[in-house]
Amino acid sequence: MSDTPPARRTFDREEVALILREAAQLDEQAAAAAPSPAPLDVGADGLTLAEIEHAAAEVGIARAAVAAASLSVALRTAHVSDGRFHAVHALAGELTSDDLDRLTSEIRTLTSPLHLTRTSHGLDFEIGKPNGAPGSLRVELRTRDRETTIEVWSHAPAMTTLDLASCGVLGVPAALFPIVGVSGGAWPGLGAALALGTAGAVVGTGIGAGVQRWRLDRWRKQLASVVLPVAAHVSELVRKLRP
Repeated sequence: MSDTPPARRTFDREEVALILREAAQLDEQAAAAAPSPAPLDVGADGLTLAEIEHAAAEVGIARAAVAAASLSVALRTAHVSDGRFHAVHALAGELTSDDLDRLTSEIRTLTSPLHLTRTSHGLDFEIGKPNGAPGSLRVELRTRDRETTIEVWSHAPAMTTLDLASCGVLGVPAALFPIVGVSGGAWPGLGAALALGTAGAVVGTGIGAGVQRWRLDRWRKQLASVVLPVAAHVSELVRKLRP
């Protein structure tokens, strides 16, 4: 976390198509009245968000919808292969001090941040666990040099070794009890019990993996419920100052 300006991100062909499709769906008026965007020449270097916004504007899709869609696409795939996620969202234009005050109030209505701090060039806030622990989200907004960036750090909640072990233990009786029930209360022999216990542990581990997927899905939705409205509001605020 620093004030070093992040590198400007580009989007590949598949990402551009997803962003334009989702932006059109978010902008209901454009979806009803405007034609679908023509295929873009993305090229090997990809397109910046500003270039995607320009292409969308030509068919009547609002800039705020493109901004929300670009982050939505990123958040949807967050934590697929890693517990940590980092994204930078850059918009042309700066925010005023009054704009930052309005954003500060909006963030407090969206969530209950652990910390919310105004800085000389923006604001920072955190939700969930502190200090980057699993289950934490940090957002840094910076506005200067005719650009506003929203930088997101997320550390997804994770199951501990004890959590996974508990699921495995809980799976053992789940495999044994039906056998005891249908055998009139007689427990299976030692060998059979060990085999069934092993099967139960495997079932329990599968339950643990399912619980973790559910946790990640909930976490992604929580990220989206906070980050996307902020990004959309920032996009609208800088629009009036964009050259």
